[in-house]
Amino acid sequence: MRLRRPVVPGDQLMLKATIITNRRGVYRFSAIASVGDELVGTMNILCAERKIDVE
Repeated sequence: MRLRRPVVPGDQLMLKATIITNRRGVYRFSAIASVGDELVGTMNILCAERKIDVE
C-alpha cells in the first residue's frame, strides 16, 4: 500500500475492504484507506484460507 499523505499519531485510519473474488479458499480484496473524509491510500489484498488443528 502506498499512502498519498503521511498518517500521523492521533489520526483515525479507516480501512474499507470489499471482496473481489473467492476461489478455492483464495480471497482477493480491494481496499481503501481514509482519514476522516480524505482518501489517503488504496490497495489490493490477496490471502488464503488455511485450516489448523487446535488441541
